[in-house]
Amino acid sequence: MKKSINKTEQIKSIINSAPDGTLFIASDFKSIENSAAIHVYLNRLIDQNILIRYSRGMYQKPKFNANLNSFINPTLLEAAETIARNNNWIVVPTEEMALNSLGLSTQVSNQLVFASSGPNKKYMVNNRKIIFKHTYRINELMTKHKKVAIAFQAFRTLGKDSINEINIHTFLPRFNTSEVQELIDLASNSTRWISEFTQKFNLNNYETL
Repeated sequence: MKKSINKTEQIKSIINSAPDGTLFIASDFKSIENSAAIHVYLNRLIDQNILIRYSRGMYQKPKFNANLNSFINPTLLEAAETIARNNNWIVVPTEEMALNSLGLSTQVSNQLVFASSGPNKKYMVNNRKIIFKHTYRINELMTKHKKVAIAFQAFRTLGKDSINEINIHTFLPRFNTSEVQELIDLASNSTRWISEFTQKFNLNNYETL
């Protein structure tokens, strides 16, 4: 019994050190117990209101908003990133989310779409859809800078006919010099129309853009 209590306390320590609202998966506690057995401890912590079962395989540290007098659910993005982490997928937002994050669109979609190193998968979370689409362009996901990976997905969302509508003078200042350089380097071996677009980037006068 003592060993069991110690493991429970170790798990609680990890949870307590995380911000309220954090999502956990079984593998987050693999240093304490194997995934098959960890659910026994997590269920105990649910009974103690230390955790909330948010979705299958996902557990949330409760986050309470006193003004609303209610618990706050994770964002759809947090849920999607947790699903990816649970499956060891590399994912990058695409479509409207990629465009929004780079200031290329103000539209909001009722679903999140990710380019993924994993298989094609769809999930429903709080009546909203999360879609993972497999891509063979893994080098565009495994970038040094996450913003560069998002840029490639934004380009592909716009497509060949619309990419040149991007105003370079307002787009490039969203990136630092290192990010721009990585974008140029990767694009040189990418799809031809993406490569041609990034050839317009001039690091020599980047600071004045």
